Amino acid sequence: PDLAGAIHKMLEENNDYKKKMEEVVRERTVLMKQDLLSKAKEIGGHRLIVIEQNVDPQMLRDLSRRYGGVDVLALLTPGLVEELRARIPEERCPRLAWVPNFLESLPENVDPEEREPVLLSVGRLDPIKGFDRLIRCFAQVHALRPAWSLRLVGEGSEREKLEAQIRSAGLEGAVCLTGQLDAVGVEAEMRRASVYAMSSHSEGFGIVLIEAQSCALPVVAFDVRVGPAAIVTDGVDGFLVPNGDEETYVQRMLALIDREELRREMARNALEGARRFSREQAARIWDDVLGEDADDA
Repeated sequence: PDLAGAIHKMLEENNDYKKKMEEVVRERTVLMKQDLLSKAKEIGGHRLIVIEQNVDPQMLRDLSRRYGGVDVLALLTPGLVEELRARIPEERCPRLAWVPNFLESLPENVDPEEREPVLLSVGRLDPIKGFDRLIRCFAQVHALRPAWSLRLVGEGSEREKLEAQIRSAGLEGAVCLTGQLDAVGVEAEMRRASVYAMSSHSEGFGIVLIEAQSCALPVVAFDVRVGPAAIVTDGVDGFLVPNGDEETYVQRMLALIDREELRREMARNALEGARRFSREQAARIWDDVLGEDADDA
């Protein structure tokens, strides 16, 4: 099969395509994991397409020194594309392409209006997720809007610390740590909530934001390096807040709580925006990337 056909077959058969896409087609090699890039030196005669989610200094050094055989470096966010374009010398820079992740399917019959006064966040209970600062921000919201609650879905090493913070702030009846839920449980939480809150200090692609949008949740997120800005359009389907600006974060949550029509409008926009990350759209993007690569060959 040709390479585009192989990609389509992979998209149809496997949701978690990052784990499966490694095959040689027409003397091109598709590689998905950074540790496989060492093969570039051994098979330099092949044309390489590489997917990466996060880019660290070591990868930048490796690109400059070892990966001369890379023709296309596909990255999950536009921010990463721009970051690499600015940092890799032009003569050594492969063609950079934005190829986002996607949802296998979009939820059906999502009602953006029949919601509960709930702020929701999903992720492992780990310091990088910033749930401590989310709880601090919510404490200010709850003091002003006591009918609203916060639900944190996930499990991890920070549970005891977060539980102590919740008790110290007197929020036992307002903040719930649900523990780990399966995909069905997470979707149910998203369908009942009104606002999705992301407080991470760092994010890659953040597919949970697409899942939230697909359930018609407007998002409030800190605009950390690389991730949320690839998904959330500030002022359209949510708010991006300068990282660390907790005062503005609180204000944005209150805006969505107090302005029902704004919340519903952003919910509708979020639902529509999630379609950008469908499997069909991902296949079209891959067609473009692979088609250009074939034209350049």
